This record gives sequence, structure tokens and C-alpha cells, in this order.
Amino acid sequence: MIVRRRDMQRVNPPAAWRHKASAAQTAVRDGLKTPSELSSVWGELKSELSRLSHGKCWYCESRQTRSDNAVDHFRPKSDYPWLAFSYENYRFACSFCNSPHRSPVTGRSQGKSNFFPLFENSLQAKDQTEIDSEQPILLDPCNATDPGLLDFRSDGTPCPRFADNPIFRRRVEESIRIYHLDHPELVEQRRVLALRLEGWIRVADALYPRVLQGDQVTQQAFAGFVGNIGQALDDQAELSVFARRIVTNHRTKPWIEPILDT
Repeated sequence: MIVRRRDMQRVNPPAAWRHKASAAQTAVRDGLKTPSELSSVWGELKSELSRLSHGKCWYCESRQTRSDNAVDHFRPKSDYPWLAFSYENYRFACSFCNSPHRSPVTGRSQGKSNFFPLFENSLQAKDQTEIDSEQPILLDPCNATDPGLLDFRSDGTPCPRFADNPIFRRRVEESIRIYHLDHPELVEQRRVLALRLEGWIRVADALYPRVLQGDQVTQQAFAGFVGNIGQALDDQAELSVFARRIVTNHRTKPWIEPILDT
């Protein structure tokens, strides 16, 4: 999600869906239907988008632990009706990231909904030819450079990776707020995962000298902890990008680098 890039080139809707989407777009263009009246069209791609992220929200990496997931229009269909049936505009999102929810901490409404802020000197695109000229503020999980702008503290709170860059900082801070990436339940999930990882790393590192001496019993125990860490880093695991962030802090340990590489 914004925490891991999703490659839309791996989404390949069948010809029948593309024909249906084209007909739906024509109906909207001609004023015969509104996009919401034809929501079943993008709903048909929900399972395909879910498969691309192993069922995890593209924005926060949760897997239906906070809500049911849905197909989000990155550029809202209310402001970009000509993109309502363009699958490249779809993102798989949990409702906490996608729909308005009141933050229990700040009391503010958070959730993407129809928000799609642009930088002050950017004009909203009116058609596909103007898309590349837009300067969106929100981080996009399908943009190769955006996920790397987001970082996390060990307590689970999200933060900008490049805080000294005002443009990057604004994009990350607005994305955290609008996508609700600082929801207390999600932050707590990250914090607990970090504690679990730190514990495995601490014990495994204490065992490592005896592993080098060839102690078979110790090797088995060590392999178990390494296996736990590896499973947390697997793309199928919930919050795997955050897990990688925690483990990367220990990459100077000689046995950690091979885990990160695999």
C-alpha cells in the first residue's frame, strides 16, 4: 500500500469485463447513469485486487481486522467520473482508510472518502491527457516512489521518512491523516508486532555464537526464531512492511541480512 507498491500491470481484467466497463463509461458520459448506479462493475474486480495484496488493504496493510474491504477510486468518481470504470484507478482499501470515521484520539473525521487534495499550484485534470500534470498530495500505493516516503517509529506510529523536506513531509502527514494510518488500533497492532520481533531477534542473537560452534540443539532453536522473523516479513503476512522496518534496524547483525534478502 502506500506501505508497499502494488503493480497494476499485474491486473488483467478479462475482455468481457473491459467491454462492460466501456459500456458503463459511455452510459455515464451520456448522462444515462451515475457511476454509483453501476458499482457492480468495479465490484467484480474486488477479488482480483485483493489477490494482488494477499487480502491486505493497500493503504495500511491490515487484513479485514478493522473492517470489510472495498474497491476505492484513488481519484474519486465524484470529481473524476471519466475514471469511474478505469481499473488503473482502483485501489483495494479497508473502510477505515476509505470511509469517514471519527478518530478516538483527535475527534476529527478521518478516512479518504472523496478527498483528493492537490498542491496549490496544480489544476485538476479534466481528462486522461492532463493526469501527468496533476500534483496530488496523497501518497499512491501504485506509484513506485511514494511508498518509500512513509516511515514508522518502533512504537507503531507512522511518520515521514524525509521530515526535512517540506513537500514530502506534507504528503506523508496528510496521507496519515486522510488514510487514518494513525488509528490507535492499528498503531497498537504495529507496536505489539515490534515487541514480538524484538524479542525473537534478541533471543536468536544470544544463541548465534553457539550456532557458529556447531551446537545442533542450539541450531534448531535458532532456526525456529529465524523462521518466525521470516514469516513476519513475507508479503502475505499482515503489516509485513512495518515488520521489515523493525528488522532492518538490526541489519548489522551478520545473521539478519540473509533474512532481509530472502
